[in-house]
Amino acid sequence: VYEGYSDHDIPGAVYNADTNTLTITDLSADRIDVNLMGNGFKLELVGENHIGQLKAWGAYYGGSVIITGDGKLVLNENNDYENGILLMAEGSSSCVMVDSKAYVEAFGSPAVVVHDTKLEKAIFTKEPVIMTGGKYSDEAVFYFENYLVDESGNVLIDKDGNPLTETLSVEDLNSRGGTNSHHDYSVDSKHVIFASEK
Repeated sequence: VYEGYSDHDIPGAVYNADTNTLTITDLSADRIDVNLMGNGFKLELVGENHIGQLKAWGAYYGGSVIITGDGKLVLNENNDYENGILLMAEGSSSCVMVDSKAYVEAFGSPAVVVHDTKLEKAIFTKEPVIMTGGKYSDEAVFYFENYLVDESGNVLIDKDGNPLTETLSVEDLNSRGGTNSHHDYSVDSKHVIFASEK
C-alpha cells in the first residue's frame, strides 16, 4: 500500500482477490513488493509498464509470480536495484513464470534471481517465449554457511568460542536432502528479454 492510497485505488494497478491477479496498466513505479500471495499469483500486463524492481516473498507458503497479459514490463532500467526480478522463496516451492504473450525486459547483476526455493527449476517461460541476453544457469548464486555439529547436535566451537561452519554449495545441499535442499537460480546476464518469437 502506497502512502495516501488504499488497497484499491493505486493509479494503474488493480488487484482482483478472486483471481489473485494484480493488473498493471501503463504503470511507472519504484517497486512492486508482494508477500505470501501463494503460487497462483498473477501479474497481468496491460500497456507499457516501467518498474524499478519486482520482488516477491514466499515464507514457506508460496510466492510464485506468473507474468501474463499482452503488455510490456521493463524492470530496473536505471539499475537502481541489484536485480530486476527478485523472488525470495524463503524455503517454499516458488518460481517465476512468463507467459507467451507478455514482454518482460529486466536489468540487474544478475537481472533475475530466485533465492532459496525447493524447486529444482525455478525460471520458466511458456512456449514460444524465448530468452535473449543471457543463458539460463542452475549453478549456485550464493553459497551457504552451515554450523558444524557433533553427534548430539551441539554446535562445535573453536578455541576462541566461535561456532565452526562449513561452506556448502547447492550440490552439497541437494545431496543432503530434506529441508536443506534449497536452490538459488538466476539468469546469467545483466540484461534479459523474455519475448514472443516473431
